[in-house]
Amino acid sequence: MANAKCSLVIMHYIRMQSACDTFSTHDRRIYRMLVLFLTWTFASFAFASYTLAQQPNPQDAFQEFFDKLANQSNTFMPGFLGELSEEQLKKLAEIEIAKSAEDTFGDRVLKGFLDHCKEKKIKVLQNGKEVSYLQSLCSAVKPLMKNAQRYTTFDLILVESEATDAYSIPGGRIVVTRGLLETVGTEAALVGVMAHELSHLDRGHQLLTLKQMKMLNQSFDVRNPVESMAIAFKPFRPEFETQADSDAVRWMMELQYEPKELARLLQSWDQRQEKQAPWMNFVPGFVKSHPDASKRSRRVLEQSNELRILWPNATYTGAKNLEQRIPANKRRFPR
Repeated sequence: MANAKCSLVIMHYIRMQSACDTFSTHDRRIYRMLVLFLTWTFASFAFASYTLAQQPNPQDAFQEFFDKLANQSNTFMPGFLGELSEEQLKKLAEIEIAKSAEDTFGDRVLKGFLDHCKEKKIKVLQNGKEVSYLQSLCSAVKPLMKNAQRYTTFDLILVESEATDAYSIPGGRIVVTRGLLETVGTEAALVGVMAHELSHLDRGHQLLTLKQMKMLNQSFDVRNPVESMAIAFKPFRPEFETQADSDAVRWMMELQYEPKELARLLQSWDQRQEKQAPWMNFVPGFVKSHPDASKRSRRVLEQSNELRILWPNATYTGAKNLEQRIPANKRRFPR
């Protein structure tokens, strides 16, 4: 089956390459880049699908699924447009992606994700007490976002998986796993992780590839769930992760949460990574796609110390809130 898929990919690539012979030199170069992109996407996803079919454990399949999506897109993009300069990043920042286009993109990503969970018999919750709890935490952060008006509300998806992770999906969706919810320890740490994901939405980090395509005056079929998911779940640029961490710390402190809880969580994940190396079987994708969790932890502490003068009361941890699924903005428990 895998060999048949690979043969189809090769035939598809040859046919598309032949089609570009009638184009001008400039158009031929652009067309070939797009051919490479689409061929690589199809080949990588075919391999990921084949691998998932061999996975007996749905929890392993869940983590493997996102790792394949992230890695295939991240491997291709440097060869697609090369390393982006500061000037290119500035130009990309000026490019607008319509909210309707983002929503369509996000709808395709969500559909592909839910279809995968259904196929692998992984339970997904989109309502209930715990989902409402997560939504209330996002709602508390929302007023602090620069582009809060872009999102009417946030849709929360709780995945019954032991994988420890959180993802943001264009259009205002946040995916949280049971593994994360049960291991973060405090509401402050959970808010830190979710604020980080909300920052990616606020800054439009997931839309970078769509902006690159728009800069090249090329269209992208956001209706295709395979291509959409590959782009949405690819690792972010290091500076994007730094920005998201910085936003998370500031927003936590504005809401009077202790940012040291986020630093503690990152440090614990870094220690787990060291114990599991080189296989990293149980390290969250939140860490795997984000470089050096220990260094990030130190930066979080440094920033929190700098901002302490502005928010000296940012000390609430909320372990009891997490335990009872009651947000701190509704009830604060004594320490």
